[in-house]
Amino acid sequence: LGLAQVFGFIRRCQGGIVVHSQLGIGTRFELYLPLLPAQSVPVSQHTAPLPMPSVATLASVSPPDADSEILLVDDDAELLEVHGAILEMAGFKVHSCNSPVEALTQLKQKQFRLMVSDIVMPAMNGFELSLAARALHSGLKIQLVSAYADDSLIKDAVSQQLYSERLQKPVRASQLVKRVKELLSESAG
Repeated sequence: LGLAQVFGFIRRCQGGIVVHSQLGIGTRFELYLPLLPAQSVPVSQHTAPLPMPSVATLASVSPPDADSEILLVDDDAELLEVHGAILEMAGFKVHSCNSPVEALTQLKQKQFRLMVSDIVMPAMNGFELSLAARALHSGLKIQLVSAYADDSLIKDAVSQQLYSERLQKPVRASQLVKRVKELLSESAG
């Protein structure tokens, strides 16, 4: 989760992060921050952030379909921002919600092909949200993401399947993008 905080800070500063990773060798993070002149200019006057390579390029995945809108749900604002940025950099249109109630409101107003949701959230967990979401849109694809391996919330076979296919936090950008592409490909076919 420390990387999520660093990413959020760098993004708010209009900077960028480039990741270089080689199996067996290691990983290098390059952090880029805008250079301010000697007499400091307020950050709000900077209009162009440094370019960041897209996750699609880093993960070697093809660009998504034009209609690949995703509903992203997480009660952790920093992770919501990071996961949203990752998916947007990969070319997806993301609608972010920081609560299951907000997600259900969005689902009543608009049809999505995919919902990516945290499992452990206040008021309603990811399994309950998934059931309510599928009641509104039966063909909705769902991907759960969680840092906790707690199967005590599982109440039925659908929840068991969602739990078995969950992504474990922290999720690598390439893993998230790849899984989203797979699910959207399934729903297109």
